[in-house]
Amino acid sequence: MGTFQGVIGHRLGRRNTRFDRAYLLLMLHWVVYVAGAPVTLWLLATAGPGLGVGLLFLLGGHALWVALAAWRLRCPRLLLFLPVIVVADQLYRVIMVHAVVKAIRQPTVDRCVWDSPARFAVSAGSDA
Repeated sequence: MGTFQGVIGHRLGRRNTRFDRAYLLLMLHWVVYVAGAPVTLWLLATAGPGLGVGLLFLLGGHALWVALAAWRLRCPRLLLFLPVIVVADQLYRVIMVHAVVKAIRQPTVDRCVWDSPARFAVSAGSDA
């Protein structure tokens, strides 16, 4: 939500600077990413008998990216997390839409101060 409040509050994208253009491209990428899930699900829902094939393509796309990451990280166990990654991806999109709506409703805050959390005391003699 802070990112979107910063965009709204600092009026990013309203000047013709390299930074503003780059940030607008980043936001366009976010919109395409977030809108991609409902559009894909709508296409799958209206596919009729081709629903199973569409779901296989959807999971196949995720599996391709996870397999590429597993190969580059040399961690084949990552493939076991494919269902969790698919669910987390959908959840992330919902959270991003919620953050945009919340930032539009409340574009500024009264106070923007970070309070550091309390630290736990550690004794010098412990061998943890």
